[in-house]
Amino acid sequence: IAKKSLRLPELYYDLGIENQVDVKSSIRNDAILNVVNETAQFIPLQQSFLNKVSLTFNENPKESGIFNIKNQEESIQNISFNYLRSESELNYVDPADMGIEEITDQVSTFFDEFIEENNIQELWKWFITFALLFLIVEILLLKFLK
Repeated sequence: IAKKSLRLPELYYDLGIENQVDVKSSIRNDAILNVVNETAQFIPLQQSFLNKVSLTFNENPKESGIFNIKNQEESIQNISFNYLRSESELNYVDPADMGIEEITDQVSTFFDEFIEENNIQELWKWFITFALLFLIVEILLLKFLK
């Protein structure tokens, strides 16, 4: 009986799942509790008892944040909603699925092999030399053939 009488609030509640929160407040039969923050306002499912109101959150709120539970204009309690932690779990890809044949144990060996595989003939020096040579030839042709 004591365990069901008034649930202690949790530090935060997860979005997208059913959460039940007990608020220590007595309201009239026709009164309702609003849940408000800077961007949203909604009315959750409510069940009124003698010394508490049980709020059930299913679809609302849509975004995470800190919300204020209000009885008309009187602030009763703050409540926090966060996104599920399962979104942050990392799933690593198996190297065999990516088509990698060998796995290197040391970083220095990896970079040495990478440089050897991607070694490009340094032709830019030849291109610059020929460009300057052709420029000089063109200047000489224009100067003497005029």
